[in-house]
Formats: sequence, structure tokens, C-alpha cells
Amino acid sequence: MQVFERMLDLLVPPAAFCFLLFCLPTIYFFRIAKRFLAFFFLKENVRGKVVLITGASSGIGEVNNY
Repeated sequence: MQVFERMLDLLVPPAAFCFLLFCLPTIYFFRIAKRFLAFFFLKENVRGKVVLITGASSGIGEVNNY
């Protein structure tokens, strides 16, 4: 059991460091790229459509009360 624990003590910290150094920035890059692309290219055009606005007692619902 001590051999296994010693092996884990030697292998886990460098593996965790490598993950944080290489994998985490890549994951964050793809998350940011996905949000950037979704912001510019996945907008829904509501011109000419019927939109239901809930919460008419305050905010945009109060302004558009017919």
C-alpha cells in the first residue's frame, strides 16, 4: 500500500500541473470562441413575428401595455 501511495504522490502533482497548463486554456479558448460565434451568428430575427412579453407590471412589459 505504501508503494501505491508513494507512486501517486509522485505522479498526480505533475499530471495535475500539465492538465492545468495545457488543457484548461484550450477548454477556455473554445468556450470563449463558442460564445463569440453565438453572439454574432445565432441571433434570432423577430421582425414580423408575434412576441409574448410576460411580467407586464414592470419593466418592458409595463411600457408595452396596450
